[in-house]
Amino acid sequence: MMNSYVLLDDARLFQQVSDSTFHPMGKVDRSFCKQIFQQTDNLRIDTLDFDFPGNLYYFYGTRKDAEESQVVWGGPSATPPSEIVDLRVQLMEQVSLFLEEKAEKENSDPEAKDEDKQ
Repeated sequence: MMNSYVLLDDARLFQQVSDSTFHPMGKVDRSFCKQIFQQTDNLRIDTLDFDFPGNLYYFYGTRKDAEESQVVWGGPSATPPSEIVDLRVQLMEQVSLFLEEKAEKENSDPEAKDEDKQ
């Protein structure tokens, strides 16, 4: 099972749970979102050819219009540019905050857990 998260340029964050199903997680800070998109543009992921998955792998990707680009790593000899790893870490920190909030909400309000299942 693969965990994927999508950040849109309007600062909305989603968890991808299947090929076509996305669950909204919330909105990140707009300045954070702008910073992530600027750094991603500066890295020019569309020009990188880095596809080295392992049994457990990570990826960072972009989609503009119909064009997708991604960097994939996980193999023991695959080390992506540190800027890409840093961006992924920053985004995953935001995801962790949303997941912690959700867990706290579910623990304090059992009905909230049932609402998320619908």
